[in-house]
Amino acid sequence: MQLRQLIKADPDYTIAALLHLFGGDKDFKCTEQKILKTLARQYESTGLLSDPQLQAAARILPKYHDKLTGLEVIVSPEKKETHSQYDKIAWLDGISIRLKTNDRADAIRTKQLFNRRYRASDDSYSCQFTLDNLLHLKEWGFSFHRDLRRKQRKVCRKASTLTGKIEIPGLPGTLREYQNEGVNFIHAKGGRALLGDDMGLGKTVQALAYCHLIEEIPILIVTTGGSKLNWRNEVNIWLPGRSIFICKGRKPGIKKIKEQVTIINYDILKAWEPVLLATDFKVLIGDEIHYIKNPKANRSKAFKSLGTSIEKFIAMSGTPFDNRPIELFAAVNLLSPWLFPSYWDYAKRYCGAYEGDWGWVVTGASHIPELYEKLQYIMIRRNKVDVLKELPDKIRSIIPIEYDEKIYAAGMKEFKAWADRDWKRDDEGRMQTFEYNPAAAMVQIEKLKFAQSIHKMPAVYEWIEEFLETDDKLVVFCEHQEIQQMLLERFKKIAVHSKDKTSVYEFQKCDTCGVVQDKHKSDPAACEQYIPNLKAKLFIGGKDAIEAITLTAARATCTVEFWWTWTKHAQAEDRVYRIGQEHDSVNAFYLIADGTIENDIIKLLDKKRKVFDGALDGIETEKDDLLAGLLKKLV
Repeated sequence: MQLRQLIKADPDYTIAALLHLFGGDKDFKCTEQKILKTLARQYESTGLLSDPQLQAAARILPKYHDKLTGLEVIVSPEKKETHSQYDKIAWLDGISIRLKTNDRADAIRTKQLFNRRYRASDDSYSCQFTLDNLLHLKEWGFSFHRDLRRKQRKVCRKASTLTGKIEIPGLPGTLREYQNEGVNFIHAKGGRALLGDDMGLGKTVQALAYCHLIEEIPILIVTTGGSKLNWRNEVNIWLPGRSIFICKGRKPGIKKIKEQVTIINYDILKAWEPVLLATDFKVLIGDEIHYIKNPKANRSKAFKSLGTSIEKFIAMSGTPFDNRPIELFAAVNLLSPWLFPSYWDYAKRYCGAYEGDWGWVVTGASHIPELYEKLQYIMIRRNKVDVLKELPDKIRSIIPIEYDEKIYAAGMKEFKAWADRDWKRDDEGRMQTFEYNPAAAMVQIEKLKFAQSIHKMPAVYEWIEEFLETDDKLVVFCEHQEIQQMLLERFKKIAVHSKDKTSVYEFQKCDTCGVVQDKHKSDPAACEQYIPNLKAKLFIGGKDAIEAITLTAARATCTVEFWWTWTKHAQAEDRVYRIGQEHDSVNAFYLIADGTIENDIIKLLDKKRKVFDGALDGIETEKDDLLAGLLKKLV
């Protein structure tokens, strides 16, 4: 049979020809170069090509048979030799597993294999490459051909088997030890992995450090609306010099993206799908990957379309899957279809699926230890308690959020008009000092601050809703009563307020025994394990809640508005800080309207933090210093 016919008919020859022309650093020039290079990269990374992909390669490659001098097809010749040596043997056949056996009992057993087919032409069987199929064949005593063994070793490597530290030359920052382990795991998995670390452990940093390591662009980052600006800031830190494009709105207005890093939120992914598909992305980062949990949703369909065409895919989610494993299926199936190839098999086994009055119900959880064990092949997950020795007592994060720029610009125009008219110059046209009229300056800046807080609230709502999906409690601090009431109205079913005398008890109590969290170990009436009361997930307070109150049922604070003295913020953080306890650290989030007066306030506050952190005396001078510094920046 001629070579061109073999390439068209035999998957072994198709794969061999693909890698001969496009494998590794090879880059044969042809009109189909882009698609064939993508297929070669996918095969080298995952060892898999779908049937349509294999068929496409088989259609294109035969016409380049004259360029295949010295083509080596390793698998096929060795199959014949192997078959004569073993009674039952399994080998890699394109994207499938082929097997032969002389044991009639095996013929019956093979019916348990996923997508098993009998091939009468050579009395063999084929099945899909899946973890369960591999485990079955191993259990039944099949010998694996070396290509199958190599593939098995690659995909079945767990984070626990990795040793040593991966070097990342030129990384503009220092990773904690567990973060380096995360980058090492992603690299060992060929750039296709699930980062499942707990909130605040730096999943973003690990993903970007991996991108820095491999130096492949362009990169596509899909995240939530409230996290786009934070990703932009992190990219600027960990991938300095990379050009960034942030997708906005549902009307792209462009045909292709030229920047090196693209950031988009799930809500507009479908509208931008044609533009994104026209860009040859090398890395896909899916932040908060549970957002594609509904396979029928437009965002999920668009994400899957993108995910199947991009070689390296890092999925990220700190949301526990123990109670809702169905939310993880779409991401895991896209990431590694060999692990859980069937939706219904997964739903029945791990989601306690049953047929209800209105159809199948798949919102339960079952066989979770088994599920967790299987996920170790693609997932690395650390809780705070696992890495506590590497963490500071408090992890502070500045979260930039979007706001109405036109309204803010109008407010700034009004402020500057006041400064020019009433404060900036005296009657003789000379510049006035801050001490000339501090009260007037404070009134105007407070007015600007409050207006800005009102107009950033939609983004604040979105961020809080995203946080609460982690099933963690959150303490929110605001300065103005109006902002507190807006939050209480928005989250009235799960929020408590600091002015309610019973709110602290509701927030702190154990859902099982009713004993509050901070007394749970010492109170004889307490049950064995503290279970948080998730009916009260959100605590909202102002200045009255930063002293003499314990809110340690939460692990995080969120500051929406900023006071003038750093010590008030430090006191607010301390409401959830468990002094003397070694099992946790605190996350303190500060939501700022990016590019506004809040940027200046937070920078000046941070300077004060570095000076006064840990001190309690003489801090009342902060307010005047901060206001003076702010006015210099504004006028």
